[in-house]
Amino acid sequence: MAHIIWLRNDLRIIDHDIFHTLQDQPIIPLYIFDPREEESDAWGHPRRGKHRQRFLIEALYALKNELQQRGSDLCIRHGKPADVFNQIHHQFSIDGIHVYGHDAYEERQAEEEVRRLGIPFHLYEADTLYHPVDLPFPIEKMPFVFTDFRKKMEKQSKVRPFHPTPKSFIKPEIKVEWGTIPKVDDSELDARSAFPYKGGTRAALDRLEHYFWETDQLAQYKKTRNGLLGTDYSSKFSPWLAQGAISARFIYHQVKKYESLRHKNQSTYWLIFELIWRDFFRFTAKAEGQRFFRMPRKIKAMRIPSFEQWKAGATGEPFIDANMKELALTGFMSNRGRQNVASYLVHELNVPWYAGAAWFESQLIDYDVYSNWGNWTYVAGVGHDPRSRVFNISRQQSMYDPDGAYVNNWLENRELSSK
Repeated sequence: MAHIIWLRNDLRIIDHDIFHTLQDQPIIPLYIFDPREEESDAWGHPRRGKHRQRFLIEALYALKNELQQRGSDLCIRHGKPADVFNQIHHQFSIDGIHVYGHDAYEERQAEEEVRRLGIPFHLYEADTLYHPVDLPFPIEKMPFVFTDFRKKMEKQSKVRPFHPTPKSFIKPEIKVEWGTIPKVDDSELDARSAFPYKGGTRAALDRLEHYFWETDQLAQYKKTRNGLLGTDYSSKFSPWLAQGAISARFIYHQVKKYESLRHKNQSTYWLIFELIWRDFFRFTAKAEGQRFFRMPRKIKAMRIPSFEQWKAGATGEPFIDANMKELALTGFMSNRGRQNVASYLVHELNVPWYAGAAWFESQLIDYDVYSNWGNWTYVAGVGHDPRSRVFNISRQQSMYDPDGAYVNNWLENRELSSK
C-alpha cells in the first residue's frame, strides 16, 4: 500500500505541500504522459512542441535524481490518468491519490475522471504565491482589474512561509514498475538563445543564485526587464515556474532575503509584482471557469496565409519576424516581444487571438495555461481591463532595438525572413 503523489506542473520536492505532508509515509511520485496533451490542436500544431517536450523531460530526469538521492524514485506512466490509476489500483491497494488542483477545464476534467474511480482522493489548494484560503474576498468577488487585485492582496494578505525540502522519503514495500522517462532531444540549442538552461529544480536554483547573489542583477530588474538580448535582462524564472520546478512562494522569500541583506528598491518589488500577475490570472480562472478562455467552443481550423507567415517569421516586419524566429528556434521570447507579436497578429493581421494563443501553447517552454490565455485576451482587449492595446511596431523597435542588434541577431540570414 502507498500514497500516490500525482505530479503535473509541480515537478519539484522543494516547497511542495504534498511531499511535505507525506514525507513520513510510503509514497509513489507519479508523472503521467496523457496522450491528450500530445495531440494536435485545431490548426495542426502539436500541443506540446519539441522545445516544451525537451524542457519537460529534463525536469523529469532532474526530479527523478532528487528523489533517488532521498530513497524514493519517480514512476512514469503513459495513458489517460483515470485509466492509469485504474490499472495501478488493480495491481495493489492505493491509500490515496494526492494532487495539486487546477482551475482550467481540461485539467479539472482529468481530476473528475480520476475521482470517479472511488479511490481516496486528496485535492490540494492551488500552487500559487498567495494561498487561496488567504484571499481577502470570496472568489466570486474576484476583482476584474489587476490593480484592484494587487492592492487588496498587498494590504490584506500575506505570503505563507515555504516548506523545507524533505531529507528522505519512504519507498513502499510493494513491487512497483517505475517505468522510464523518454529520451531527451539531444540536438544542440541555438547558441543565440536568451534561455540556454535546462529544466528542473537544480537549474532553477542555480539561476536564482546567479541572478540574485552572484551578479546583483535583481537590483536592476525594473530597468532591464524590457531587454531583448542576453541572459540577464530579466530573471528568466518563468519556464521553471511553469513546470513547477520552483515555486513563486520560494522566489518571493528569496527576494525578501535579498532585500534584507543586499538591496531593497523598485526592482526587487517589481519581481514580486510580476509574481502577483501570475496569481491574478490563476485566481481569475478559478472565479470564471470556462468563461476565462473567451473563445468559441468549437474552433474550425482555418489556413490563414498571414497567420502562417506570422508563425514562420515571414511577415516582412523585421521586429516581428525576429521575435517569431527566436520563438521557433528556442521556445522562448522576451515579454516585450510577446506583447508586440500578439498586438501585430490581432490588430494588424486581424487573425483571431486564440490562434496565436494556441501557437504559444505549442512553442513556449514557459507555457502556463492561465498566464498564456490571460495575456492574449488582455492584449486583444477581450479580457480583463478591456481597452485598445495596439502597439506601434516601428516605434517599439526604435525604443527597444534602436541599433538593430536584436533584429540582426535573428535575421542575419535574410533569406530566412522571406521564406
